[in-house]
Amino acid sequence: MPIPLTMSARTPKNSKALLPWVIAAFLAVCFSIAGLLFLFQHVASFQFSLIVTVLSVVVFTPLLRLVMVRYIQPRLTRLPSNARLAVLSFALIGGSLLILRAPGGILSDTTTKLYANLQNPYIRRLLVQPEMLEITISGDRNAKSTGAAVELFYITTDNGDVSFLAFSYDGEWERRSSSLYTSGENPAALTWVGRPGRNMKAVFRSSPTSGIVSLTRDGAVQQVDLYASADGEVAVDLEFPIRSQLMVQVMLIVALSLAASFIMLNLMLALPVDNKQLAAQQVFVSLFFLVYLIIGAWVYQDYGIPTDENTQRQHGLVSAKYIIQKIDPQYESPLFEELPDLESYPSKNYGVALNLPLALFEIFTDFSDTRTLYLFRHYVIFLFFFVGTLAFFKLAAERFADWRIGLLGTAFFILTPRIFADSFFNIKDTAFLAAFTIAMYFGFRFWRKPNISNALWFGFFAAFATNIRIITVMLVALVIIYAVIHRGRPMRQAWLAYVVLLTAYTAFLVMLFPASWNDPIKTIGETLLVFSNFERFTGSTLFRGVSILGQYVPPEYLPVWIAITTPMLYLSGFVVGTIAALIHGIKALRSRSNPILHEDLVFLALALVPVLAAIILGSTLYNGWRHFFFIYAPFMLVALTGLTFIWQEGLPALKPHLRQVGIIFLVLWVGGTLVNNARWMVVNHPFQNVFYNPILVQLFGGREGFDRDYWGLSIRQGLEYILAIDDRESIPVQIDGNAQTRGFILKKEERERIVYIDNPQQKVDYYIGVYSVHNKYYRYDPSYSIVVDGLPILTIYADPTLHENQ
Repeated sequence: MPIPLTMSARTPKNSKALLPWVIAAFLAVCFSIAGLLFLFQHVASFQFSLIVTVLSVVVFTPLLRLVMVRYIQPRLTRLPSNARLAVLSFALIGGSLLILRAPGGILSDTTTKLYANLQNPYIRRLLVQPEMLEITISGDRNAKSTGAAVELFYITTDNGDVSFLAFSYDGEWERRSSSLYTSGENPAALTWVGRPGRNMKAVFRSSPTSGIVSLTRDGAVQQVDLYASADGEVAVDLEFPIRSQLMVQVMLIVALSLAASFIMLNLMLALPVDNKQLAAQQVFVSLFFLVYLIIGAWVYQDYGIPTDENTQRQHGLVSAKYIIQKIDPQYESPLFEELPDLESYPSKNYGVALNLPLALFEIFTDFSDTRTLYLFRHYVIFLFFFVGTLAFFKLAAERFADWRIGLLGTAFFILTPRIFADSFFNIKDTAFLAAFTIAMYFGFRFWRKPNISNALWFGFFAAFATNIRIITVMLVALVIIYAVIHRGRPMRQAWLAYVVLLTAYTAFLVMLFPASWNDPIKTIGETLLVFSNFERFTGSTLFRGVSILGQYVPPEYLPVWIAITTPMLYLSGFVVGTIAALIHGIKALRSRSNPILHEDLVFLALALVPVLAAIILGSTLYNGWRHFFFIYAPFMLVALTGLTFIWQEGLPALKPHLRQVGIIFLVLWVGGTLVNNARWMVVNHPFQNVFYNPILVQLFGGREGFDRDYWGLSIRQGLEYILAIDDRESIPVQIDGNAQTRGFILKKEERERIVYIDNPQQKVDYYIGVYSVHNKYYRYDPSYSIVVDGLPILTIYADPTLHENQ
C-alpha cells in the first residue's frame, strides 16, 4: 500500500494537496528547533528568538515542500512499496544514528548542556524544573569570634531577579529577607528556592574575620569557595548547568533526528544513476552506506589525537576570533585570551574551511571537557569524509554507467586501511581528499553539461577544496580546459557558464579565507608560494632505513611510499588503467569520438601530474604520502578503468577455457582483497594507519626502514596501559616530543593522574617512544610494546625499581 508521502506530484490538484504542506511544515519546525537551538543559547530576547523561529518556519516550509514534491516524491513513487519503506527506514535509522552516536550520548551531561542549557530566562521558565540551591556558610575555624563572619547580601539571576531566601541554624528553619549570620565553627545553611539561571551571582558582605562559603545542589558540593578576609562586598559567579525536563530532551533529540533523517533521505535518493532494477539497486546501495555509517559512528571514539590536531584547532580559532570581533568588537570569550590576532598569526596561510565552523561551534558551545571536544571533531571529520565517499560513488557510477562498478570502487576506496584510519582524525589530508573528491564530482558534471547551475556548484566546492589545499587550482584549470575542448554545448551558449564559474570560484575562495579579506590577491599569492614548496618543515623522515631531511628526500620517495602502502590489486588496476586510458583516450581524442574516454585522461592527469610536479620541483616531503592523499580518488577511478578493461576487453579476447580461468582468478582476487583488507583492519583496529603492502615493502628493505606511527596516535593506548597497571594518583611520564595534547582525549579523572615531564634529564617512571625521534637506547629496558603485524609501533620503558618501591 503506497505511503502518504508519495502522493503524486504530477497534477496541479495533487501538488496543492494539504498533506505535503503539513509534512513540510512539521519538518520545518524540526529544522528550526534543531538549528535555532544554537541561537537560543546566545540571544537575550525571547521575542527576538520567537520571531526568528517563526520566520524560519515560514521560509523552510515552501522550500521543503518544493524538495518533497519535485524531488523526493517522484523518486519514491517509482519504487515498489517494500523498497520505499526500506529506503525510508534506512534514512530514519541513519539520521537517528547521527544524533544518538554524537559525542557524549543522549543522557550525558555534555549532551544535556548542548541541547538544553538555554540562557534565555523566558524560555527557561517554560522548560526547566524548579530546583533547590543550598548555600552553607561557616566562620573561620581558627577564630573565636562571636560576631558575624559572612553575610549573604543578595543573589541575582540572569534577568536581575532577587528571590526570597530561607535559612536554617541548628536545625531550625526561619525565613528572612536577604541575610544570614554565623560565627566561629557553627555552620549555618541557607536555601534559595526558585529557577536557577546559568549565570547567577551571589554577593557576600564580609567582616574582618574570614569566612568560607560552599555551595551544594542535589547533595553535590560545587567547586565554588570564597575566602573573604576584609570588609566590603565580594561577588561570586555561580555557574550551574540547567537540568532540562526529560520531555524537552526527547523533543530536541527527535527534532534533530528527523532533520538529519531528511538529509539522509535526500542523500540516498541521489545515489542511483540507473533506472534498471531501481528498487533493488536503491535498497542495496542505501544499505551499503548505512552499514558504513554505523561502523564509522561506532569506532570514531577509538582513535587518538594526531601530532598537530591542536595546532589545526588553533588555526580555526584564530580566524573565528577575527570574524567575531569584526562583527562584535565587544564580544569576549575565554578562548580569545591566548590567541594571537589573525594579521600577525604566522600560520594565517593555512586554510580553515573545515576548522573554522568547528571553531565557531566550540566558541559558542560549552565544551566542558577536552575529551568531548576532540571526539566531536573526529565525529565531524568522519561525517565529512562520509559525504566524500558518496561523491566518489556518484562519480564512479556515472563515469562507468553502472552502479555496481561505482559500489565496487567505493568499497575499494573505504577498505584502504590508511585512508580509513585517517578519515577519523586527519582534518588536513583526508578532509582534503573528501573535499577534492566532491569538487571532482561537480567538475565532472560541469564538463559534461556546462550550465550556470553546475558552474555554481563546482565553483563553491572547488573554492572549499582550494581553501584546504591550494593545489585545487589545477583541478579548476583542467576542468575548464577539458570543457572548452569538449564543448558539450556551443561556445556561444556556454560562455556565461564559464564566467559564472570563475566569478563564483573567486568569490567563494575569498569568502572562505578570512585572512585574505583585507588584501585577497596578495594573501592568496603568498599562500601559493608558501605551499608550492613547504620549507617550514625542518625535521627528518625515515626512508629505507635512513633518516633524511624533508627537503632532501630522493625522487623515488613518493612512488615508493604509494606502492608500499596501497593494496596490490589497486596498484595493478592502476597500471592497466593507465595503459588503457592512454591508448583509448588518445585515439578517441584524435578522432573526436566517445568523449567518455577523454575523461579518463583527465583522471589520469589528476593522479599523476601532482606527483610528477613534486618530483621535478624537489618539494619538501615527509610523513609518507599523506599530503598527496587527494590523488587517491582519480587514482582509484583509473584503477577501475583498468579492471573494467580486463573484464570487458581482456578476458573476452581469451580462448574459452582460459577465459573461465581468468574470470575465476579475477573474481577471487577482487573478493579476496576486500575480505583480507577488512579482516586486517578489524584485527589491527585502531592502528590501520600503519598498514604496509606485505609484498612490495619487502622489496624496499622491510617495514622497519620507514616511519611507523608518525601521527603518534598509539600514545593514547600507551597512556591507557600505564593508567591500567599503575593506580597512583600522580604518575610521571615522558613522551617523544611535546605530546601532552595526546592525553586530552582521555577521561578527565585519568588525565589528572598523568604528570608530563619535558626535561629529558629528569627521572621519570615511564618513557613512551613511538619510533620517530626517541632514543632507542633509553636507560630503561622495554617493558611493553604495541605491535601491529609483528612491527612495534610504540614501546613503553618503565623504571625497573618502580614496583619494588611501591
